[in-house]
Amino acid sequence: MNRPVISLKKEDHEKSRALWEQVFPEDGRDFLDVYYEGKGADNEILVCKDSRQEICAMIHWNPVRCVFYGKPITADFLVAVATRPDMRRKGLMTGLMKEGLARREERKMPFVFLTPAKEAYYTPFGFVSAGKCMGIPMEPEENGEKKREERFLVRPLGKEDRAGAANSMNSWLADSGSLLYAMRDPVYLQRLQKELASEGGDLMGVFDGDRLLGTFCYTEAGGLEIREPLCGREEKEQLYDEIRCWTSEKNKEDKSRETVCISGCDPGMPGASPHSVTMIRVVSLEACVSLVKSRKRITRKILVEDPLIPANNGPFLLTLSAEGGSLKPLSRKEGCCPVRIEELTKAWFRNLFLNEAV
Repeated sequence: MNRPVISLKKEDHEKSRALWEQVFPEDGRDFLDVYYEGKGADNEILVCKDSRQEICAMIHWNPVRCVFYGKPITADFLVAVATRPDMRRKGLMTGLMKEGLARREERKMPFVFLTPAKEAYYTPFGFVSAGKCMGIPMEPEENGEKKREERFLVRPLGKEDRAGAANSMNSWLADSGSLLYAMRDPVYLQRLQKELASEGGDLMGVFDGDRLLGTFCYTEAGGLEIREPLCGREEKEQLYDEIRCWTSEKNKEDKSRETVCISGCDPGMPGASPHSVTMIRVVSLEACVSLVKSRKRITRKILVEDPLIPANNGPFLLTLSAEGGSLKPLSRKEGCCPVRIEELTKAWFRNLFLNEAV
């Protein structure tokens, strides 16, 4: 079924909310109010409409300022990938995805990403699993053993804290060796706090006197969930101790309440298990290659296959170095090594810290 893909006007973005509420009923009214006032006001929403001109399929493309291999870029985070039940298996989502990717290839966006409910749904579109957020259970018995040191203070970040906290968070992420992470700034943190508040939570700072030792987020929708603990390498043990103490106090009235700490992509923590997955899709191969770095200089003739984005197909001379990469089109396929776009994605995207809520 071929239906035109429409980019909603900004003043019509709210009209996509009915489909969101139908397909994702678990998302509460407060959460959606915050979303449509913030990210939903400045993103792009591609939709298909039925014969009654009602929205029956959509994808929200939310721009996120990221750092990739040390360079600032903008990449879209896809959310609300939804089709009304009676309109599924009619090719609507394929049309939306192709159109959205084509538009971003024209803008030379290097990649897009998402957090899937089911990974298998997105692999046909060229998305690759590239990073996992880990869930770490925090048992009440363990919490009870910890006593907070008096010199540490755990409190919500205020407006006056956001600029300094954003700088610290970006520094911690850069020092951690993450090749890809979302940049923090005061606006990002303000939106984050509004989103967390819609789920009964907040963005917390752990202070050692006047010094910010670390940060973490929490929500209380269906249980206490700790998200994105961030700090310098030397403060990691202390930050987790303070989170355990804070959690114990938070659960004082209900010690049986389940508590999970969601740590960016930290599979080495005791008891860690996969909580969510980040999937990446290279969009503009040329733009993406220009950002990728390699300690050793690499030169390869490759024949790229990308079923969805024609501009990425063909023979190229790929060069990677410590300064970045380049992609030069070749006139002949002879001597080129065949490679799918997914294989290149797997090679370039690792050690991520992306845990966008929406």
